[in-house]
Amino acid sequence: MNRASRLLRPALGASFAILLSGCGGSGGTGTTAATTGRANLTIDWPVATRLVPVASNSITVSFLSGTEVLQSKTVAKPEEGESSTVSFTDLPAGTLRLKAEAFPTAGGTGTAQASASQNVTIVADSSVELAITMAPNIRSFSIAPESPTVVAGESVSLSAVAKNASGATVLTSSSTVGWSSGDTSIATVAANGVVTGVKAGTTQITVTDSESGVTGSVTLTVAIGTGGAVVIVD
Repeated sequence: MNRASRLLRPALGASFAILLSGCGGSGGTGTTAATTGRANLTIDWPVATRLVPVASNSITVSFLSGTEVLQSKTVAKPEEGESSTVSFTDLPAGTLRLKAEAFPTAGGTGTAQASASQNVTIVADSSVELAITMAPNIRSFSIAPESPTVVAGESVSLSAVAKNASGATVLTSSSTVGWSSGDTSIATVAANGVVTGVKAGTTQITVTDSESGVTGSVTLTVAIGTGGAVVIVD
């Protein structure tokens, strides 16, 4: 029997699920019981604008026993078509840990952009259906400059870098990152992070990743320019 896995399109693009169904054992002979199973996984890739995360180009699927990786395979996003398949054989019957990670490169290198892990039970000569949901690994944003100041009527460019729990950079897509101003009467911000001062004061400039919902913000100060001098109004 087979174990099938499917990567589904999310309704809101916030996460994606791998559904596994069917676990087959290697048939025994005589009175010898089957002790292993196999897994056949099919990954349905959403179109590029809906891929979660958008910048991902491969998924690495691993089966572990404790901390030992029993088998691991990386599936690259195909250039044409929306599905990929990968097979695992001779998986020992019992409880294993299934781990899935999405990477920005086709070879499964770099910092994982999304991941999930859960225990699964491999039962010889029987079938089971499981589900695992991968969530983006972004935990915070680092915004530069940290304390931006701009003169009313002029602009300053802000940049944001997404970080995971360990502080490593997680690649994002410009289509999933948005900027907003807490008070547009003081400053406005464009989709590319360019902030324009409107009048003297301070306001929060916030960046948001739409896939993970993670935000980051800095306090922007808008000053008044007077003959070459900059006056900051508290």
